[in-house]
Amino acid sequence: MEYISKLFNFISQNIYIKYAIYAILLIILIRFISLFLRIFFRIFSTDTSSKITEAKRLEKLGNFYGAGMIYEEIGRYEKASECYLKAKNFNACAKMHEKLGKYYEAKKMYLKAENYSKAASMVLLKPEKTSLDFEESAEIYIRGRFYKEALDLLLKIKNFRKVAEIFESLKNYEDAAIYYEKAQMLEKAAENYERNFYHIKNQKLGEILDESEKVHLIKAAKTWEKLGNVKKAISLLEKERLNEELAELLERKNMWKEAAELWEKKEKFLKAAECYEKADELKRSHLMRARHFYEEGNYSESAKHFEEAGDLVRAAEDYEVTNDFHKSGELYKLLGNYVKAAENFFKAGEKHKAAKMFELAEEFESAGKIYAELRDFAKAEEMYGKAGNYFEAGKLTLNTGDEEKALEFFQRVKSTDENYDEAQRLIAEIFFKREEYKLAFERFTQILENSEISEKNLESFYHFGICSEKLSEYNTAIELYRKILNKDYNFKDVRERLENLMNLTIEVKELIETPETEERYRIIQRIGKGGMGTVYKAEDLLLKRVVALKILKRENLEDSRSIERFYLEARAAAALNHPNIVTIFDVGKFKENYFISMEYIEGKTMQELLKEKNFISFDEFFFVSLNLFHALNYAHNKNVIHRDIKPQNIMVSKENQVKVMDFGLAIILSEYKKGETGMITGTPLYMAPEQIRGEGIDRRVDIYSSGATLFHLITGKPLFSGDNVLYKHIFDPPDKPSSIRSDVPEEIDFFILKCLEKRKEDRFQSASEAISHLEKIRKNN
Repeated sequence: MEYISKLFNFISQNIYIKYAIYAILLIILIRFISLFLRIFFRIFSTDTSSKITEAKRLEKLGNFYGAGMIYEEIGRYEKASECYLKAKNFNACAKMHEKLGKYYEAKKMYLKAENYSKAASMVLLKPEKTSLDFEESAEIYIRGRFYKEALDLLLKIKNFRKVAEIFESLKNYEDAAIYYEKAQMLEKAAENYERNFYHIKNQKLGEILDESEKVHLIKAAKTWEKLGNVKKAISLLEKERLNEELAELLERKNMWKEAAELWEKKEKFLKAAECYEKADELKRSHLMRARHFYEEGNYSESAKHFEEAGDLVRAAEDYEVTNDFHKSGELYKLLGNYVKAAENFFKAGEKHKAAKMFELAEEFESAGKIYAELRDFAKAEEMYGKAGNYFEAGKLTLNTGDEEKALEFFQRVKSTDENYDEAQRLIAEIFFKREEYKLAFERFTQILENSEISEKNLESFYHFGICSEKLSEYNTAIELYRKILNKDYNFKDVRERLENLMNLTIEVKELIETPETEERYRIIQRIGKGGMGTVYKAEDLLLKRVVALKILKRENLEDSRSIERFYLEARAAAALNHPNIVTIFDVGKFKENYFISMEYIEGKTMQELLKEKNFISFDEFFFVSLNLFHALNYAHNKNVIHRDIKPQNIMVSKENQVKVMDFGLAIILSEYKKGETGMITGTPLYMAPEQIRGEGIDRRVDIYSSGATLFHLITGKPLFSGDNVLYKHIFDPPDKPSSIRSDVPEEIDFFILKCLEKRKEDRFQSASEAISHLEKIRKNN
């Protein structure tokens, strides 16, 4: 090993020896490679020769495909292509041509093989390609349905027409339209935009199209417009109701009026105004501007434009909103709406004008009120007289000192007028002042006999007492003076007058002029009148109790049927014993009078309570309605119906107990017969439709009447009023209570309207059903 090491060190240190060794090694390598190549080529030459021989043999045998494969293997592509062609293997033949660089022949063979993709690629292998080559290649791709490749080629050479045709054939009408447009083939573009829109519309099957989908039809219309076919463009937009786009088109064509009408439909009022102005229709233009400003809430501007447009009603309304009451009043005056003119002049502080307008409108009472404020008493008196408000006319005349004329006016006040009692009091005061004591006494008796004494009427009670004293009605005077002293012990000279009277006479028992009575009942006072007769407060001398005594009207005595009904209904009511129903004690006849003796209730009817407070609270509503339906439920279970439920027949006692009165109109269901319904009984304001028509009735009439009564109690207004109330009950739908009184809950609306159904089958079918529903509502509220 030491010698070898020394040898390597020697060689590495001697550069010439190292290069000599490298040269020897290179010569050896070259000799080895030369020997390898001679051996390889000798073997290869022998193999190729044998393969050619085999290929020729296969050709002779007709196996051209096999021969072709051998020729392809040894690189003889010409011979291989010939054999593949003979074998009709066009794909293989084409590959050989491709290898030989014969792209035209290769293309032909690929086409024969229906290999369109390869065929098309052969066209583009040419070293120098023209646009025709791209078109040819694209055509081949199209034949093979390689549309993407075809489109890519055509887009490269910007053959937009051909691109559009491909998209059109594929029913891609949107892209077809785009490329027809690029190809400047506008008519074809318009057709395809239109086709695309209807294609989408048909797919939607009646659904509403969104704005992006409508764009296609808009593009179609614009394209037709470019082509000058405006009629076609308008037709398309009209057909699909694209009013805004149609309006823009009409504007471009200076068809201002038509455009304006479309902008108006779209409620683009400013655009409509501009177009109407250009169409020289200035009033319409102002109207559009008015509507625009009105929508914006700029009523000052809208009023001006409404006025310019000639719409004085809207102008007046908008001036009123902006508190320009003078302007509003002037316009209403022009319109002949004198009431509105008067109201606005009054708000503007122009009271003389307001009064004059009310006078022109024949609103004489309102005119009279303003003239009175202006202290023009002569005009005020004239107006109140024309209005038939004789009470106010009398008061004004009395203020001027003309007592005679005041008396004339007061005596013309009707008994139905809410101021009737006050008018009678003033008449009495005039007579008293003139020392016409008999006439004054009669009037005071009429208005004060059953009235509660109060601070307001103390003076009248005092004058009533003096009249009684002057006419020797000492007992009456004594009673009146006592009442006054109970109210105000130091009132004027009443104590002195009472003392003088007590020295002149003794106190007499209270006697009130009443019908004759038997010994059992002592009449105390009259307390009311009903359809069948008069009701008195009386003392039952036998049973020592106060009762309400109802006596049949004398004119009904000649009608045996009425008397029979009187007894029948009284017996029906007497069978009812319920805490919410007034108890019947007795029924009979004395001398020429028929009577019913019943429980006397101290309290007020719901009608009287309505006068005091307009309408009841919701707590009161549930209290009254539940007690009412409990009473009806009990009566209906006894086969008795009321037939005349109304506020006057529902009383709340001093002990806060609801009492239903006057079952005197009730009928016994088991005895009710068809053919006996011709007579309508009940009160028109509260009657059920079937009751009005005289049809067979049952307990559901009470449900309807209760609904009408509760409607009145909760709103303060009857269900129907004015003329033809009976007709309205049959045909007119009732208003919701909440439409009159806005705070009425929806549940109460539903309950009352359910009671008021025209068809009795649609109402609550019993009082108990109504009670259940009421209880649920009360829990929820």
